[in-house]
Amino acid sequence: MKEKELRLALVCYGGASLAIYMHGITKEILKLLRASAAYHAIPSNSERQTKNYGDIAPERGDDVDSEEIYFDLFKMIGEHMDLRVIVDIMAGASAGGINGVTLSRAIAHDLDLEPVTRAWLDEADVEFLMSDEVRAGTWSKAVLVPFINTFSRLKLDEVAPDPEMRRKISMFLRSRWFKPPFDGPIVSDMFFRSIDKMDGGKTPTRSLIPAGQHLHLFVTVTDFYGHQQAMRLHDPAIVSEREHRLLLKYDYVSASTGMVSEFDRDHLPGLIFAARATSSYPGAFPPATLTELDALLSSKNRSWPARTSFIKKNFAAYLQQDINPETAHFIDGGVLDNKPFSAAIGAIKQQVAFRDIDRRLIYIDPNPDEEQQPANREMPKFLITLLGSLSTLPRNQPIRDDLAFIGSYNERIRRVKLMMESARPRIDSAIAAIAEEAADEGPEAVRHARKRAHRSVASEVGLFYEGYLDLKIEATLDYVFELVCSALDIAAESRRSHQLKERFRNWADNKKITRREIQGPAPEGSSPAWLKFLDHFDLGFRDRRIRFVIRSLNELYARLESDFKDVSAADLNIVKRSLYEILDTLQPFNDGSFMDTELRGKIRESARSLFSAEEEECFGAFDNIVEWLNGQMSLGQTCVAVEDLLCSNRGAAADRTIRRALLHSYIGYAYWDVLTFSITNWRNIGEFDEIRIDRISPLDATGLRGGGKHVTLKGLAFEGFAGFFSRLIRENDYLWGRLHGAERLIDIVCSAIPKDNRNACHDKIDELKTRIFRSIIDSEKNKLSIPDEFTRLAEELSRRESGKK
Repeated sequence: MKEKELRLALVCYGGASLAIYMHGITKEILKLLRASAAYHAIPSNSERQTKNYGDIAPERGDDVDSEEIYFDLFKMIGEHMDLRVIVDIMAGASAGGINGVTLSRAIAHDLDLEPVTRAWLDEADVEFLMSDEVRAGTWSKAVLVPFINTFSRLKLDEVAPDPEMRRKISMFLRSRWFKPPFDGPIVSDMFFRSIDKMDGGKTPTRSLIPAGQHLHLFVTVTDFYGHQQAMRLHDPAIVSEREHRLLLKYDYVSASTGMVSEFDRDHLPGLIFAARATSSYPGAFPPATLTELDALLSSKNRSWPARTSFIKKNFAAYLQQDINPETAHFIDGGVLDNKPFSAAIGAIKQQVAFRDIDRRLIYIDPNPDEEQQPANREMPKFLITLLGSLSTLPRNQPIRDDLAFIGSYNERIRRVKLMMESARPRIDSAIAAIAEEAADEGPEAVRHARKRAHRSVASEVGLFYEGYLDLKIEATLDYVFELVCSALDIAAESRRSHQLKERFRNWADNKKITRREIQGPAPEGSSPAWLKFLDHFDLGFRDRRIRFVIRSLNELYARLESDFKDVSAADLNIVKRSLYEILDTLQPFNDGSFMDTELRGKIRESARSLFSAEEEECFGAFDNIVEWLNGQMSLGQTCVAVEDLLCSNRGAAADRTIRRALLHSYIGYAYWDVLTFSITNWRNIGEFDEIRIDRISPLDATGLRGGGKHVTLKGLAFEGFAGFFSRLIRENDYLWGRLHGAERLIDIVCSAIPKDNRNACHDKIDELKTRIFRSIIDSEKNKLSIPDEFTRLAEELSRRESGKK
């Protein structure tokens, strides 16, 4: 059966109190992932069709509702294909950044979001978020009460119909002016308690990220004062500009070499800081600082073991300029980057693909435009112009440029794939003659065949090969330079980085590691400096080659019944698992973590020589560093490990036909790399799949109630802040977040199956939507205090079930 992975990269917009609506959506995303994980915990597809979610899912302690319907969705799809859903990238700003933090932590360690739900509903309220010294008392600004009451009767009846909201608006308007009304430490404490409770005080033992895959979280914040960033020009050589944008980054991976998680308890304060800083709406909240967080931790007697690594990773540019991050003041990430598509797109290009991928970029927009022009286009008034230029317009950046980039990216992917298919017959023929001889002769013969393939492709493509080598040398030089900067704690694009890079390039020229030294392929038996350098440090090529072999192996699953009857999926899994493990050994080289304290210390001791005015001293320091790095890396052992595996009797490798197919991909990869690397000029081709874009918003989910966003969401009033004044609004928007999220997720998952199968399942899909609406409504009815909304929903659901419009 065809295997496919539906990979979701999520981009969450800002939206003030509409964060609660987005929380409902993210809760459904978590439940979908749990259902997918449970479904794939059963190895046999036939057995999956006989099970229910409750038969498989581990006991988590929170309520189970829509997971059961998602599980049935996977069973329906399982009649046609084996589909797994994964969220591996999150990028969020402001309110979306908060949801990115909570959902990412829940995914990384399979945690409960219910404590976060309770915090949103119980505590995200003006009366809770305002400190006693700010909040108005009974007689505060009493002279304003008649005016506020008149304004309430004339203007607020429609947007603030309940007495609770009007009372809180009155209190809010009479509170302290000209200072942020909401209290920073109170907000931080709310985030801390709710996110801390997600694991129930226990050490997590599960994850919703498959072994070997990564989860990346990006959260935008805005540094009010900013920091200097260097840029290279022709004249003057280097100039500086002030950068206010900052992207906080968090990662998770569980590999054979161990788990790396920045979502566990040691890293919890860093997540709290992201949630607090990204949502620090100017004027409503005071700027966030690290000292505020330190004070909170001290009051709770909690430590932050990962504090140093967090600051080093996210504030490298500050440290390089001797700026103490504790002196920085951060405001809402949505001020300068409210729709962080670029972070998500960059991460997609770096993700590893091991099977057929359907890559989606899903953006969650709680307040989409409804495609209508302003009622009038008269000259805007002074205050409206000022407000728009300072706040509204910067947050409403169009996403057209990002989507256009994705469109051109997809077009490049299509062209490269078309060219690869056109070249396949000739490449297969060229490889066959070389690989055939080595298939039965063991690892040493494979090594010789691999080198022959390099020489063969070089002679066939001629001058084109020199360009390919030039790109590889450039990429490898960049990689080694990044390692040196990492050891020296030199921030990318800093002045010191630019100065050091010029010296490093001069060293490479001196060592003849440049394109000028390439005169075609190196003769057999010769070892020019550039070839030795690639042998020692070309990590990217080895990484890409293993991925290519894994892709080739995955194509064999669909051929087991027709071409390889004596080989089972379990046999292929043994080989694939071993390839994963070899690939995992490269991870420390990718992120530089292989450099131990001793090596980093030796490189730091060389810093003075690296910046010496004496060229000989500088070049000598680079000689030593390159020798030290090579001594710790030994990348050649990776090739030996792969060759030993493919020539072994482990799993499917014992089958001669399978072995030949995999060796064909391994030995001949040089042909494919010349073709793809030269065209794309990417060090890491990543998934090499097109990106399809989907949206989740109130306008896209109309299966239960149509009519526009204002028909369902009440938190849109007061520029999205209405939810902070009324629990009824928060409960309403949270419920609709779940309902809208469930409907759109079913749409998105079903769009991953072939169109003919999807059309045949139309009635079943419609039935699943009805069931999931019912499940969510029944689950939340006894928890939420919005009886009128539930009555209306019951009527709408009844009409849907009876087929009436």
